[in-house]
Amino acid sequence: AELRNDLEPPVIRRHPGVGRLVRTLKGLGADHAAMSGSGSAVFGVFLDAEVAAGAQAALVRRGARALLTATLGRAAVSRQRRQVLAR
Repeated sequence: AELRNDLEPPVIRRHPGVGRLVRTLKGLGADHAAMSGSGSAVFGVFLDAEVAAGAQAALVRRGARALLTATLGRAAVSRQRRQVLAR
């Protein structure tokens, strides 16, 4: 499915750096890249963990603050939720 943020185009017009970062992530191998929410962050979705790690390292070398994370499947989220509720 297409991921889309309707606020992204007007933010990019006013803050071109956001658009540059989205394009950079795609150029570094992101399968999808976009602005998050109202522009507090830009994220890339990578299907290959090694490509993601390389992109993160490249961004850090360029002076960006970049975090490497992983998504959780439904089962893992359910386990974590039960652990939190049990506390």
